[in-house]
Amino acid sequence: MTGPDRPGGAAGWRLTRRGVLGLGALGGLAGCGLEADQTIRPGLDIDAEPRVVRYLPPGPQAGDGPMETIRGFMRAGKATGPELRVPREFLTDEAADAWLPDSQTVVYSGTPAISELGDGRYRVTLRVSARIDSDARYTVGAPYDSATFDFGLTRIEGSWRIGELQQGFGRVVPSYEVSRMYRAYPVHYPAVVWNRLVADLRWIPVDQQATRLTRAQLGGVPEYLTGAVRSDDGAELIVDSVPVTDGVAGVDLKPESLSADATDRRQLVAQLVATLMQLPDVSEVNVTVGGASIELSGVQAPLTTAEQLDYVDPRPSERPVMVRVGDHLVGVDDDRLTSLDRKRLAGRDSDFAEVPTRWRHLALSTDAAEVAAVSAQGTELSRWRDDGSIVPVPSFARDLVRPGYDVHGVLWLAGHGLGTEEGNHIWSVNSAADVTDEQASAPQALPSGWLEDRLVQAAAVSPEGSRLALVSAPDGGASVLEVVGVERSANRLPTGLSQRPLRVAALLVEIRDVVWVGETTLAVIGRDHTQRTVMPYLVDVGGELREMTPRGGAVEVTTIGGERDIVLGNARGTCWIRTGSSWRELTAIDDVVVGGS
Repeated sequence: MTGPDRPGGAAGWRLTRRGVLGLGALGGLAGCGLEADQTIRPGLDIDAEPRVVRYLPPGPQAGDGPMETIRGFMRAGKATGPELRVPREFLTDEAADAWLPDSQTVVYSGTPAISELGDGRYRVTLRVSARIDSDARYTVGAPYDSATFDFGLTRIEGSWRIGELQQGFGRVVPSYEVSRMYRAYPVHYPAVVWNRLVADLRWIPVDQQATRLTRAQLGGVPEYLTGAVRSDDGAELIVDSVPVTDGVAGVDLKPESLSADATDRRQLVAQLVATLMQLPDVSEVNVTVGGASIELSGVQAPLTTAEQLDYVDPRPSERPVMVRVGDHLVGVDDDRLTSLDRKRLAGRDSDFAEVPTRWRHLALSTDAAEVAAVSAQGTELSRWRDDGSIVPVPSFARDLVRPGYDVHGVLWLAGHGLGTEEGNHIWSVNSAADVTDEQASAPQALPSGWLEDRLVQAAAVSPEGSRLALVSAPDGGASVLEVVGVERSANRLPTGLSQRPLRVAALLVEIRDVVWVGETTLAVIGRDHTQRTVMPYLVDVGGELREMTPRGGAVEVTTIGGERDIVLGNARGTCWIRTGSSWRELTAIDDVVVGGS
């Protein structure tokens, strides 16, 4: 993040539930001469999610009128598991058999309004905060979003019952109840061309979680990731249940539903292990085919991590960090940003040539071998290399946004093309190509027809390189934040983007910048329709929108780690780092540049 010229210069320990119970037994085992198992396996985090609290709602009450019956049914819909028998008591037998509570959950704020339509029909109107669909995907509602549901009531033996439900009605839940009823877990898909799993967040009711998560995992690739990931979409459970016995989640698949290809089977098992091992009551996963153990070359039970199946550890590795002092770029330790001295930084040697302050929006490659920047006017792109060379890029666009490097060494940027590439585009640059080969090293526009009428205002590539987060807007219109999959060839260079992006954070009407701070989490600078100025937010892709402490003037965002290590910048070159619930100014520097963000 870079502002204009400034005056005067330019695997921790994890404690399992079994481990806690076993501590008291270790002394007894030692006294009996028995040797304790020293194997360290994944388990329940010390700061694990809260214990599930069941809600037992009241059933129909004598003397309830039609409106009280509707309110009672909606209130009882907050139940989970066996308690779902209670909301069915408000329905006729036929309606109870047809009701599918998980078909859609509408999360609302305020108080539902009920109006009478006549002839035993009533309408409920809600102010929508979010929706959770049948695929367990959570979507934040747009400003002024609302929903209406019609109910038909009838008298049965003197009591009112709901005999007609609007098609697709599942349940309605007040926003404050979501955290009790649901848990957010990602499912996983193998990235194309390399061994990394891509996370896709889902919201699962607290009952039968292993079964529900497995259903979601086997449900197919989401549209926004088409072409970016792969999966065996045909796999099916023999019985629609995944029991967890003594910590072992048993997944039994239909033989005829599986691919015969050994690689496909290996990928599927890796997906199931990565997904189910998140559950607090699962300590290993047992995948069988028709009751028989699945044979995987070189893999031995117990299955506890996707790394056993040759997938890369999803935990982020350390990324290089550089700071800017005037025209000077130097590498620093990420944990020392608050203790840097400007004078000492300015005197340190750098492998890079000076970057004049007319160049803004710096990006750093993941190996710290190259820096890219855009001119203040947004019309030029240039690259600095750690051998001291500078690689200017011939003019090809205007309105260029901050660039970014992915894990494969590809430089990404967006803007409005010139000449034969007139129009709004996203470009990729192969930073490994010989710079003397003008064609190989030139920016390559990627097909993205859905962006034709919208100018990209910010872009960020995900840690594994399979997704782009894009902020765009039509001329004079509100900002839209979307996530889209990246299609790649065998050499890992981008060839296109999926054509059905996933919109997130729909409540925000203006967004200035975006960065990935986790596998399924973004940080943005934006505002909703009630706010006058932009502020920092955390956005779960397929999840909630969370406010951070406001920081006036911030227009750019990056991170030196995760969501706890976010750095903001303003238009004057001032930077702040997140420290708990506050922001601390980094007085010694003008910019922070992080590899791959």
